[in-house]
Amino acid sequence: MIDADHFKAINDSHGHNIGDRVLVKLSECFKTVFRATDICSRIGGEEFAVLLTETSIENARIAAERCHTMVRDQSVVTDEGKTVKFTVSIGIAKYPENNTADLEQLMKMADIALYAAKDKGRDQTYIYEYQV
Repeated sequence: MIDADHFKAINDSHGHNIGDRVLVKLSECFKTVFRATDICSRIGGEEFAVLLTETSIENARIAAERCHTMVRDQSVVTDEGKTVKFTVSIGIAKYPENNTADLEQLMKMADIALYAAKDKGRDQTYIYEYQV
C-alpha cells in the first residue's frame, strides 16, 4: 500500500489541480519503479495498492526504497511559480507461509503496515510482521 503524505494539505494549500498533478507524477514514478508484471492501482484518493508478483519481502523493500527516492526527486510547480515537493509512505505485507490468507486479508496487513509507516514519521516503509 502506498499513500501520498499530507495530500490533503497539498490540495488545501495549492488547489485540487495541483493535487491532481501530484497524483500524475506519482503514477509516472510507479510506472518506472514497478515491473510490467506488477499490478498497480489507485484504490481511492491518494492511496494506491501494488501487487508485486513472485517477489521476496527483501525485493519488495528494495522496490519501495527506489520508489521513495524517485518520489522525493519529483515536484510540481504551481501557476504562481511555487515548487511543491511530496513524499509517500509505504506498507508492505506478504502472504504468510503455509497460510490461506486471501487478498482482503493481505490488503489489511499492508494497510496496518502503511499506518505504522505514517505513525513513525511518514516518508518511509514499514513491513508487516505476521504473527502466528
